[in-house]
Amino acid sequence: MTKYVFLALVFFLVALSAKGQSYDRFTFVDAAFFDSDFGTGLEVDGAFALSQVEGLSLIGSFAFGSEGNVDINWFTLGAGWSVPIDNDNEILKRSSLFVHGEIERLETTIELAGMDYESSDTGFLVGAELRIQAIEELEAFGDLSLRTTGSTDFLFTAGARYSINEKWLAFASFEFSDLDVLQIGARYQF
Repeated sequence: MTKYVFLALVFFLVALSAKGQSYDRFTFVDAAFFDSDFGTGLEVDGAFALSQVEGLSLIGSFAFGSEGNVDINWFTLGAGWSVPIDNDNEILKRSSLFVHGEIERLETTIELAGMDYESSDTGFLVGAELRIQAIEELEAFGDLSLRTTGSTDFLFTAGARYSINEKWLAFASFEFSDLDVLQIGARYQF
């Protein structure tokens, strides 16, 4: 956990030292370290905005982690649609709703007495993320989703993204679920 606190401090200091700009883009790659009730690992997410349909993006992710003699690999692939919120309210004018659906695959390997035992499960993740640009450099977000992989579970994720410059963002989030997850990472926008 100490290394995640250190990483958060580094991202915070970099963000304070740089003049940032925030852009509502949906073509990006995220890389994040995570610490969960299960264990620690790395996650890489990506999105590609389709120019043919306004607001539509292909999304996917890969995560791997371990704790003791248990390893996991998590894959997702899906699509999302960004819907701007049209309103006269100053804050809501800088907000959007990202509705998403993904197919997930979870693979688990447990080593016991020199033998590897493997299991896998496939399910769905559907939800909606509200994004609010609080100030030019800072975006707050919250996501409410339903996951059927492993067991059926509602997830609530809250976090923030800070624009270091036009291309780079630092972010932190916390997911409240059966496996609470803290993430600290960086995003590169295309």
